[in-house]
Amino acid sequence: MRRAIGAGIVAGVVALAILATFLWPKPAPSAGVPRFGYIDKTGAFVIPPQFEFSWDFAEGLAAVRVNHKAGYINRNGELVIPAQFEEGGDFSEGFAPISIEGKIGYINRQGMLVIPPQFDRGGIFSEGLAHVGMNGRYGYIDREGNMVIPTQFRDATPFAEGLAGVVRDHLCGYIDRQGRFVIPPQFESCGPFRDGVGLVQLNDLWGFIDRSGSLVISPQFEEADLLFEQRIAVRVGNRWGFADPTGQVVVVPRFEKVRRFSEGLAPARIGGRFGYVDKAGALVIPPQFQQAYPFHEGLARVLANQENAP
Repeated sequence: MRRAIGAGIVAGVVALAILATFLWPKPAPSAGVPRFGYIDKTGAFVIPPQFEFSWDFAEGLAAVRVNHKAGYINRNGELVIPAQFEEGGDFSEGFAPISIEGKIGYINRQGMLVIPPQFDRGGIFSEGLAHVGMNGRYGYIDREGNMVIPTQFRDATPFAEGLAGVVRDHLCGYIDRQGRFVIPPQFESCGPFRDGVGLVQLNDLWGFIDRSGSLVISPQFEEADLLFEQRIAVRVGNRWGFADPTGQVVVVPRFEKVRRFSEGLAPARIGGRFGYVDKAGALVIPPQFQQAYPFHEGLARVLANQENAP
C-alpha cells in the first residue's frame, strides 16, 4: 500500500501491518548499522544502502531519512527535495504529507508547501481527498485544504473505489465521498477496497466483503493483506503463504513472513532473511536482506549492510 503520515484501523487503533499509514519508526543507532537502499528485479542495488529509513517510490520520488530529517530522492538517488522535515509521506496526486514542528501539512513535487501544517495526522490524497486527524478525530480535506467531511471518526483510511473505511463507536464501516455510511459499522477492523473487495476482521479472523457489505471470503485467516495481483498474503498458524481471490490457498504457508505482490514479485522471509518469490512461490531473488518491501516503479527498498552491497 501507499504510505502516509496517518492512521489505519484495527478496532479504532493503528493497524500498521495492514493499512501501513504511519511513516517513520525510531531511527536505528548510528554507526555500523544496516541502511536502506533500492534494488532492481535482479536483486542488484541501483541505489546503494545509505539511508536511515526510506519509503517506496511514488510518482518518481521516494521519502528518505538523512541525519534524522526527511527529504525526497529521485530514481538516481539524488536528494531533490532537501532533508528538512520531521516526517514525510508518499506522493499521491501530486501532493505529499510532511511534518513540521509536530503538525502535518502538504508539499508539491517542488517541495513547496501547498497546505500549511495544521493537522495532528495526515494521509495521502486519494480520489481527491485526504484523511486528516485533529484532536483525536478524523475527517477528510480536499486539495485546497478545506474540510469537506468533518472530523468525527476515531480512525480513517484513504478513499479507494469510492469508499473509505472509518471507525465509529469502536466498529469499522465504510462511507462514501459525502461522508454517509454505505456499509454500517460492524467490523472489528477493516482495510481499503481493492478490485471490488474490502478486507475486514470478525471474531479475530480476516476475510473479505463486496461493496454491499456481504462476505465473499469468510473470515478464516489469522492475518491477511489486501488483494494485489490476484494474490492475498495470509498467515495460517505461524507461517505465511498466499491465497487467490476466492480465498483458496495457492502457495502453501511456509514462509516466516511475506508482503504483498507488486510487479510480479513478493518479499518473503526464510531463515531470518528476505528474498523475493513469484506467484508460484518460487524464489527469484535469494534471501539476503534484513528487510524487504514490494517493488514500486521498478525498484524495491531493502535493508542491508553497507559493506555487503556492491
